[in-house]
Amino acid sequence: MPSAARVPRCLAFLPFRASAAIADGLLTRTMLRGPSWQRLLPDVHVHRDGYRADDHRMWCDAVALSLPVGGAIAGRSAAYLWGVDLLRRDAPVTVLLPRAARMRAHPVFG
Repeated sequence: MPSAARVPRCLAFLPFRASAAIADGLLTRTMLRGPSWQRLLPDVHVHRDGYRADDHRMWCDAVALSLPVGGAIAGRSAAYLWGVDLLRRDAPVTVLLPRAARMRAHPVFG
């Protein structure tokens, strides 16, 4: 029987930048390919216990890690983070970017 993956407490429930976790020696690339971790966006992962496909807050946290300098969570997503639920269950995260910044849209992994 395989042993359970070692899950650092600071990575147990919230999305995190994989490159930072690797640089800090918390995980390896090989560990991230295992069943314990869910890739949300490029370089952004979450532990399987913290993953909920329809959790808008989790997706906002993941997107916030990927925003360029000057970018922000905006619109209905920002309202949701402040406790106003105006969202459909499958609503994408809304962001606001500086004029010069670019960001690719990413499909939601479910």
